[in-house]
Amino acid sequence: MVRYFDARLEPCKKKEFVFIGVIIRDPLGWNGIIYDDSARVIMRGKYASQDCTIKNGWFLYYHPNGKNSVGGKFENNIRQGLWMRWYPSGKLSDSILFINGQINGPSFSFYENGSPESWGNYLNGSPDKDWTYFHANGTMSTREKYKDGKLADIECFDTTGKSTGISCAVFRNPEIIGRYGGIMKFMQDSIALPIDEASALAQVTKIDLSLFRFYPPADRTWHADVTSPFSLHAHGCNSPLDTRRGTA
Repeated sequence: MVRYFDARLEPCKKKEFVFIGVIIRDPLGWNGIIYDDSARVIMRGKYASQDCTIKNGWFLYYHPNGKNSVGGKFENNIRQGLWMRWYPSGKLSDSILFINGQINGPSFSFYENGSPESWGNYLNGSPDKDWTYFHANGTMSTREKYKDGKLADIECFDTTGKSTGISCAVFRNPEIIGRYGGIMKFMQDSIALPIDEASALAQVTKIDLSLFRFYPPADRTWHADVTSPFSLHAHGCNSPLDTRRGTA
């Protein structure tokens, strides 16, 4: 049975579709497969009903090269349990744990060579207690302590392992690595809106984008809060995990 999906991989009307999918029924629900315009599989998942409005089971998203991108489980549209993300090479990028749709428990991230990038713990959606970050060469870059979800203490280290006190990349202004001339240029080129939302956006004069801190190492990750009347979606970020941390 054919179904149509928008840019956010949500079911939509035929005239609004961006991606086409098929669903096949089994005793536990409906298995969905979504394809891009090159007939490549970009997502597989389990739905509770044939209209594909309720995600209920394991979902796996794919990179353009066919390798796993993000995988995890939904229960009635709520993320539950371990979710994992992989690099296009197939190497593990990071993992987080969800309880009733909220990040709780240990979180780990890795460089593509397999060495650790960060580890720490979440409590009710916020960083909790001790967090440690590493430079690409394996030395510690930052050690953070959180209390009640807020940063209480921080110590930074250079790539040789020497402490630099509280002077580190976490306080630097945002930068986008590569061909982009700045954060706003990057956002303008990378955010895609469905047609109806794009029309409404033309009447909005301001989107409040607050980049409030960097996660070390500064040359790799950024964390953004976006305040907007729309549900924004970044190219290449179909996965649920990409709302937590982006890569520049």
